[in-house]
This record gives sequence, C-alpha cells and structure tokens, in this order.
Amino acid sequence: TVEHVAVLPLETKSASAGDGEISEGLRESITDRLSNLQAADRSLWVVPASEVSAHKVQSPMEAHKAYGANVVVLGRLEREGSVVRLRLELVDVNHQRQLGAVDAESTDGNLSELEDTAVEQLESRMGISRANSPAAEANTPVVGTAYEQYLKALPLIDQWDKPRNLDRASALLNSAIKQDPNFTLAFVSLANADLIRYRATQNRDWLAKATTYCDRAQRLNSQLPAVHVTLGRVQDASGRYDLALQEFKRALDLEPHSADATLGMALVYDHEGRAK
Repeated sequence: TVEHVAVLPLETKSASAGDGEISEGLRESITDRLSNLQAADRSLWVVPASEVSAHKVQSPMEAHKAYGANVVVLGRLEREGSVVRLRLELVDVNHQRQLGAVDAESTDGNLSELEDTAVEQLESRMGISRANSPAAEANTPVVGTAYEQYLKALPLIDQWDKPRNLDRASALLNSAIKQDPNFTLAFVSLANADLIRYRATQNRDWLAKATTYCDRAQRLNSQLPAVHVTLGRVQDASGRYDLALQEFKRALDLEPHSADATLGMALVYDHEGRAK
C-alpha cells in the first residue's frame, strides 16, 4: 500500500506573533524529516510543505482532495513562558478516525529537543524505524535560541519571492550561527538562500557564497544528508554535473529514501541532457 501523508499547518496558542513563524518552520522541518523515511511494509509519499502552503490546505478533507492524502498530521504548538508543548495527531482521512497522538514538552524552551521527541514518537505511531539509517544519529544538540531562529527562517526561504524574505531569513540564520557556530543546518539553509539569489540574478558571487557555506557545513557534519543535497544543488548550478551526482549519491547512502536527493539526481540528468 502507498500512504500519502500531509502535514497541515500547526495551530498556535500564544500571544506572540513570532510563534506563528516558529510553528510554520516546525511543520516544514517535520515534513522534511518524514519525507526521507520509509515504512517497513508500505510506501510513504509525503506532500512537500511548500505545496501545502501554496494551496492553503487547512483540513484533512482538503488534503485528500488536493493530493489524495490518506494520512494527515494535525498539530498544536503552545508556549507559556519557557514551557513549550507540541501535540501531533495522526488522522486516517478515509475512515475519519485518529490513528494515534504524540505529546512532547520542553520546560526550557528547547525546540530542537522538542521536535526530535515528537518526530521519534510520530515515526513509532506510523510504524517507521530509522535503526538502519546512518543519518539517524547525525543531529547534534543546538545551543540557546539558535534553533528557534532557524525555524523562523525556513518559511521565509520557502516564500523567497516575497520582498525581503531572503534578507530576513539570512539575518536570522546568521544570528543563529553567532549563538552556535557548530549549527550545521543553519549553514545549509544559508547556502540554500544564496543559491536562490544566484538563480534569480545569475550573479556568481551568490554561488561562491553558497559554496562557502556548504563547505563549512560539510566540515562540521558530513553525516547529514541535507549537507550533501545542498552541495549537490550548488554543483549542479555550477555546471559540475559529475560532482553534483556524487553528492546526491552520498546523500542517498546516508538516507536511502531521501526524496530531495532523488529529485536532485533527476534534475542533474535533465540538465546534462540539455547541456550536450
């Protein structure tokens, strides 16, 4: 069987406007993590977070109509002072019943640990095991509020066509790196932002900056598939197709079901064909 999964926007229970951005970043991060997994006895296809955002899908039935989603993840993020709670619910759309729920809490506002706990429980409810994945233990703890700034940056990069969104995202990510100079995913996201700038302007200075951020990320943690996916995209944009394929294959070695790496390879083959 094939499970089509959609992670819908999280509800927020807070007076802070910034919590809306955090919840959207959390949704994107959770979606990305699920899209790189495989269930033992069935195929898993996860609707990209950008698709759900673009079509403003809010309910399980809307997700079913738009994408054929038969499993939907609903959630709610609550913050009271330094206490953060995340509740996720798995819903079987066809039978309109709840398959399971996940509750995660951090008393010190650590969103990185909160997300890890929630995703691990979610995988368990969905019957997914990451035991054989070399990338499963590759994440390292993040210092202070750096992860919060990273999460706020993710939807801004996703909505890069809106004025100043990339500038805001880069400012947040640079602030995160000042707090935690070893925050690999922040460097990966900076590279992605500058790669978007390069594609929009064809100014190779942005490509050089993206390459520098990728190199830094690789030195920090070469076991994260996202590092090699982004480096593959940069090599592809540079016209170095052989090197791009090497990076995407490395990402697949680390995470055999990486949707981003598989798509990246397909694009490289397409670009190679057009370049000949």
